[in-house]
Amino acid sequence: MRSINYSYFPNIKLKVELIAVIFAPILFYAIGIDRQKKFTINKLEIFVFVLTYTLIFLIDNSNIILLVIHTLITIRAIFKIIIALHHHQKINLVHLVLAFYMISSVASLIIYLNGDHQSMILFFINLSFQTLIAIFFSIFREDHPKLTYIITPAYKD
Repeated sequence: MRSINYSYFPNIKLKVELIAVIFAPILFYAIGIDRQKKFTINKLEIFVFVLTYTLIFLIDNSNIILLVIHTLITIRAIFKIIIALHHHQKINLVHLVLAFYMISSVASLIIYLNGDHQSMILFFINLSFQTLIAIFFSIFREDHPKLTYIITPAYKD
């Protein structure tokens, strides 16, 4: 296992994957943030925090914990797209790209956990594709007006 040894704290050794697991629930919370509303944490977010920090002690392979959290983040991103589409009849392209990115992240983790020789090639191809998505996110913001589309139902006369 790889570990990080900080020169300020020579006795503390952390696995790189553990750092990602510690910050993963914050990503789950960040999907639901609405800057227009008051700061709240709902029961689902508390459940994800407790689940993550419980699994750290129960499961030895922290990549499996990352897979669980990334799957929950993917479900939440897709749920947000469906709710916005149903209630407001609009779709945000940034949310679609985020959901696609999270699906590719879950696929990448599954490929990595498979541990096959060919899986490493697929992992790096997926990683290069995720880099292109990261460039998209560095250029566009969620509230960009050209990336929000109103969906109108087609009516038969």
